[in-house]
Amino acid sequence: MIEQARGLNQAALEAIAGLERRSVAADGGRLKLEWGALRTRPADAVRDLLWWDNGRLLGFLGIYGYRTGRFEVTGMVDPDHRRRGASLRWHSA
Repeated sequence: MIEQARGLNQAALEAIAGLERRSVAADGGRLKLEWGALRTRPADAVRDLLWWDNGRLLGFLGIYGYRTGRFEVTGMVDPDHRRRGASLRWHSA
C-alpha cells in the first residue's frame, strides 16, 4: 500500500533510514534525502509517499519545496523489489 504521509513519525523516519542503507549498499553513492526537512514535515500537507508491504518500507518519494518556488523530488525503491512491474494501491492517511 502507498501511504500519503502527513508528517513523518519516528517509526517512518527509521524505516526511511533503513531503506536508504539498503539502497546505498546495493547501488553505492549517496542519496539526497534532506533529513532536516524530513524530521520537520508539517502534519497538514502530504509531502511524502511511503510504499509499505507487510510493515516493511519498500519505497519512498519525498517532495521538497523551496522559497524560490522550485521543487525537488527524491525517491528510492528497495533493491530486492525493483523491476517487478507491480501495481500499487493508494491509501490516503
